[in-house]
Amino acid sequence: MQIRIANRQDEAPIRALLEKQGAVLDLKGADRDLHNIDQGYFAHDGLLVVAEEDGEIIALAGARKSAHDESVLEVLRLAPQTFLSSTAGGAIRERFISIIKNHAYQMDFAKVSVADELAALVS
Repeated sequence: MQIRIANRQDEAPIRALLEKQGAVLDLKGADRDLHNIDQGYFAHDGLLVVAEEDGEIIALAGARKSAHDESVLEVLRLAPQTFLSSTAGGAIRERFISIIKNHAYQMDFAKVSVADELAALVS
């Protein structure tokens, strides 16, 4: 298994993973960050990290500068939640959070916040 920064070629496999988990994506609305990850994350001082196994993306985490406070890096995605909340996903989740915290430190963010619906997964 490999954990790495996502790239543009990962957009379709990321969307497929989420849809496989039952998500109905709105790429022009709430899920527009997944239409163009460069614009959705990297252009906002953020990052999108994926876990890949046997050439398939199995989990992801995304964070970017908060729209409300430029000193905050906000975790927007941690998926699939069912996998990451399991024992098997615990190590991946911890690695994702470590990478996001390091990114926040490197980019001089004052803090990392987590979207309410993800808070239980991070604690």
